[in-house]
Amino acid sequence: MRTTLRVLIPLFVLFASIPAAAQTASSGTKEKKVRTLLEVSGASRMGQQVMDAMIVQFEQIPDLPEGFLKEFKRLAKPSDLVDLIVPIYSRHVEEADIDALIAFYKSPAGQRFVKAQPDITRESMEAGQRWGESVARRVIQSIERRQ
Repeated sequence: MRTTLRVLIPLFVLFASIPAAAQTASSGTKEKKVRTLLEVSGASRMGQQVMDAMIVQFEQIPDLPEGFLKEFKRLAKPSDLVDLIVPIYSRHVEEADIDALIAFYKSPAGQRFVKAQPDITRESMEAGQRWGESVARRVIQSIERRQ
């Protein structure tokens, strides 16, 4: 159970800190444009992807409290993450740039990019995992040689 808490507490702290970092969008029009950008770019589906990834991680925890996954799935709303991301985009991206990005993502090239993005992300994550494992093996070998 202690191992479970050691894993769960940092995850909860990480995700609980997101609301503190988010602020209300400066204008309703800009907020609507950001939401449009998130939708046409496919980023609005990120909440579901984050939730799915967290569930996979939680399933790896051997002594996860009974009923945790069911309750997590009930309480975790992917749209809540989108609500947290909107003010972040609003703070860092100018409205004219949001307009240009929306135009790009609505274009044929943008739509092809959105369609390819899940495969790009998946393959990039797999490559990153292989790279991290390779570096970790080399580090361990290096340390063992020194001993």
